Amino acid sequence: MPNKSYPPYQNITGDDLIRVIAADLKHAINQNTAALADVQHTLNRMEFRIMADLDQDLELIQQQGTQIDGVATLIATLRQQIADAMSGVTLPPAVQAKVDAVFAGLTANSGKLAVALTTQPDGTPATPPTV
Repeated sequence: MPNKSYPPYQNITGDDLIRVIAADLKHAINQNTAALADVQHTLNRMEFRIMADLDQDLELIQQQGTQIDGVATLIATLRQQIADAMSGVTLPPAVQAKVDAVFAGLTANSGKLAVALTTQPDGTPATPPTV
């Protein structure tokens, strides 16, 4: 008796029908296995690129940290050098105001930099990663 529910198998019956369906299923499984292998290969390539990007980002962050440390050291050194040079010297009020403004600006910029580096884009404080 022909199987009418599966038109491709209409003229096949009994054990022959089982063998044909099994062969078709095996073929479909092999195709899906190959497709899954392709997906896995693509995921592996993506993971490699992400890791390379993360390594590059980490290197840039470390360089920025070094630069920030350098700016902080520069500010402290300049402040101390000026304090040493000005020891016992009285500046005219207008000049003293400018010197004070320079250091206030440097300090404010350092603070802005610290906030920028410790704040997420949405404004919430960043949580440093635990290593």
